Amino acid sequence: MTISSENRPYAWPLWISLSLGLAVAILHAVRLIMPVGRDDLWWHIALGRWFFESGALIVDHAAFTWTPAISYFPYNTWLGDILLFVTDEFGGLGGLTALLYLALFIPVLLGWHYAWIRGVARHPLTWAILLLSLTFLWPGAVLKPQVFSMTLFSVVVWLYFLLRYRGESRWPLAYLLPLLMVLWVNVHGGFFISALFFLAILIGEFLNSRFSPALALPPRLRWHLLMASLLCLPALAITPYGLDYPIQIVSDVFSGAGHASDIIEYKPSYIFNAPPFYILDYMILAMLVFVFLLWQRIKNHRIDWVVILAFLGYSAIFTQLVRVTFYLGPIFLFVALDLLAARENSSAWPKTPRARSLLALAAAAILTLTGWRLGQSINFPMISSYEKIKSVWTRSAYLPSAEADYLLSLPGQKVGNLYDAGSYLLYRLWPQKRLMIDPRYFPFRAWISDYFRFEGGEDFDSFTARYVPDYWFIGYTRIDMVMKFQRSADWRVAFLGPAGAVFVPKAEAPAEPVIAPRVLVMEDVEQIIRALSVALELDNYDFADRLQEAARRGLSKEYPAVVRSIEDAIAGFKAYADGRYEAAAALLESPKEYFETSNKATDVLMILAARAWENKDYAAARDYYRRLLKIQAQPNVGDLYNFSVIDWQVRQAGLPVQDPPKEEMRWETLAGIILKGKQGLSKELQFMVDTAQAMQDGSYQGGAELIDRSLTVVRPH
Repeated sequence: MTISSENRPYAWPLWISLSLGLAVAILHAVRLIMPVGRDDLWWHIALGRWFFESGALIVDHAAFTWTPAISYFPYNTWLGDILLFVTDEFGGLGGLTALLYLALFIPVLLGWHYAWIRGVARHPLTWAILLLSLTFLWPGAVLKPQVFSMTLFSVVVWLYFLLRYRGESRWPLAYLLPLLMVLWVNVHGGFFISALFFLAILIGEFLNSRFSPALALPPRLRWHLLMASLLCLPALAITPYGLDYPIQIVSDVFSGAGHASDIIEYKPSYIFNAPPFYILDYMILAMLVFVFLLWQRIKNHRIDWVVILAFLGYSAIFTQLVRVTFYLGPIFLFVALDLLAARENSSAWPKTPRARSLLALAAAAILTLTGWRLGQSINFPMISSYEKIKSVWTRSAYLPSAEADYLLSLPGQKVGNLYDAGSYLLYRLWPQKRLMIDPRYFPFRAWISDYFRFEGGEDFDSFTARYVPDYWFIGYTRIDMVMKFQRSADWRVAFLGPAGAVFVPKAEAPAEPVIAPRVLVMEDVEQIIRALSVALELDNYDFADRLQEAARRGLSKEYPAVVRSIEDAIAGFKAYADGRYEAAAALLESPKEYFETSNKATDVLMILAARAWENKDYAAARDYYRRLLKIQAQPNVGDLYNFSVIDWQVRQAGLPVQDPPKEEMRWETLAGIILKGKQGLSKELQFMVDTAQAMQDGSYQGGAELIDRSLTVVRPH
């Protein structure tokens, strides 16, 4: 019997599949380009070293820190940690990077394999589905045991759909599921979320047997799958902790104790529809593809309940926590490919060339939109050069490598640190030093709420009095904390590195901080700017000059505007320090590319305005204050008061003004604002109300003193 060309399955041109597949591979590979180990990787390697060297598989959580910590807590990642440790030990950064790519390309290969055996590998929508599924993996694409959960869950879902397609004769494959679970439960706690998939299978297969028998598994295969699923339950206890581990996870889930609201991974995913995630944008695209493909089944009265329940279940948990968004990726990948494989009476398999072209364009549009969002999230110019591409083989610029070297040279064992620095410091310093806190929040539950208040800027004095280390490391990502320690009565900066500052007790501080030689080879634009902000706040111009040299070496080609901003900022701060205020104002008050100098410019203009006011040069005082208001996004009541009394004096003397006669720039308007808000002013500030009232009723005689932004009287420098 001859099949007419009209009824033959359409074979999409190979060049379309190759082009789209290449685009998916490139986009996925580019998204994974990142400096290794800005997150928890180093802590897990340190734990892997503990397991490898001690031979014990139950870690003493109190062994790494000098603050109160729980010794025994069921946290089981020993297999993943040892894998990371061995990779780091023998492969270094290149090996770790290769491991990340391997873990996150396995889902690609499994998806392509399933598409191939289902005959949809050359369909353009296959590649759109594959790329969208990868977008759900990207937020968790950091090298730590979590990434192995992505791989293992992909294998579990692939195995189920392979069983569905291969049929009853492949029933022994079902018993790979409990073996996978034994492996997974010793790698990462993400195994727990797979319970939803097993539940969707069991309920969905039951519903299929009742309402969609043509889609249900054969009874024998269904029985073996049920047995294999039940065997996964005892597999969960095959850990060093026995039943304590799954019980602890269940307890944390239902009590909420496992979710620290201060940790970004436990926040709702819907708030991250911005670089580098764009979580909701990708979710909407995936939903549109899923609904389109599901409708093709529904209109043929072939409703697959496993597919529906699995997708809806994981879509629901997708919205709850950033930490679990990636589980939707493998689910969407295989359910969408399964739906796509149903060709009968499906608009996904059009017969006319025009419809096929539109479908190919739709797939290309999905890839283009995803690629555009990806470009926005990672900023393609930042990775366009060889120097940036090779950053995949380097440690993150935020890792305190030089600072760790310095800490190791100091006597004493107790290191004070912030939460985000604990991972790398543990990797570098333990066992010679012990930390205040590391990324495992759970051993510190007794006092971690106090810590988060301290990190948020509250209770600084009381916290540092209760917890006293031998020295502190504070990264430049927290400039506010750097300045709090520098202004404290007990601590002074002793070392300035590329990533942060080391503080020692005031009595032990050197006359001038040691500056790490590695500062001169810094290349990360954001880190240079943060470090320079600290240098200028500390009035350490030696440090600032070295950062300027680093910027000229590393940023001049790609970021010339940043380098000019840095040069102007340093020159402006130096002019301020030398008392050359006019020069400082000229350099600092104009907006800077990537760099903020408005606060120092405000100080300079305030000084100049106060000098002019003291010398009765009211027009100059008004001009300085006009420039001050121009650079202040939020003028406070002191700014309004100062400008009103200056403007009153200028207009009283009939002096010309340099700005157009806008109503809001007149003393009458500003005095009215002060009077309107008088109820909110403290007793110490009532003199402003009195002055504003005197202006309004005509009894003001002039001569009021200016006040600075802290609402104290300004004395000319």
